[in-house]
Amino acid sequence: MCRPVLLCITVVAMSDDTEAQDHLGSPLASIIGLADATLEQDDLDEDVATRVRAIRDIAFDALRKAERGDPESGQARPQA
Repeated sequence: MCRPVLLCITVVAMSDDTEAQDHLGSPLASIIGLADATLEQDDLDEDVATRVRAIRDIAFDALRKAERGDPESGQARPQA
């Protein structure tokens, strides 16, 4: 039997999506950055860390596809 685990997630929001994109780059890059910052926490539960790594890896793969212009990435190709 598993006992419940308390999980606290802190979110820092920008006033609008445009401001967030200007500050952090693409939404996928933002996800990768947030995941990396989360993984730096010393007291991070291993189960949570595993899930955050999976999210980071999915975002990283999608970002690589977007950079190649792959339409399956869900993101527009960066402008040169």
